[in-house]
Amino acid sequence: VIEELGVLEFATHEVPLSSRYSPESCNPITECKPLSNGEKMCTYSWHNLLKDNPNPEDVEEVCGFVPVGTYYNDVFMYGVDCLRYADMACVDDGWKILHPGITFGGPGLIPSERYGHGAAMLNETTMAIFGGYSQGCEDYCDDLWMFDLVKLKWSKQETVEGPGERWKFSMIAGSSSDIYIFGGHRLWHGFSRDKQCR
Repeated sequence: VIEELGVLEFATHEVPLSSRYSPESCNPITECKPLSNGEKMCTYSWHNLLKDNPNPEDVEEVCGFVPVGTYYNDVFMYGVDCLRYADMACVDDGWKILHPGITFGGPGLIPSERYGHGAAMLNETTMAIFGGYSQGCEDYCDDLWMFDLVKLKWSKQETVEGPGERWKFSMIAGSSSDIYIFGGHRLWHGFSRDKQCR
């Protein structure tokens, strides 16, 4: 950060590329996962870079970027009525993948990878999610999505004016399929109308 005429600004930091820089070796691979309805879904993944180069600094030198963490947008179900003996784990594990997710949400086909969002069951077949933190939202999200547990499909609910971008809030569903959220957090982004929590 530098001060220029009484204003704080971010200065760029020019770093020469490493002699190991080789972006052609940094391509994603296609990963496919089976869905519970017998179909499969494929998406691109950069997990191979970390597997082949467990040191993120090596990936930065070769690829020019650093994979700092992995966010997910997959949907799993755990069957609590699975076959088990005493206090042991389920015989068949109990976990089923309902949707493997898509990198960057498609984009626009499903919610982007995120965390700190709210989720609530509206009824026996519909899960709603709202908000959270995601690179796809460029920080905090204010989008509302529904997941159909029968069709295994996502649908985005267009809203005119919602409670604003936020994460780490409480969210529940009411008996009449209404959603209630309380509290949450976001960083200060100025007085812009589209950046205010309402």
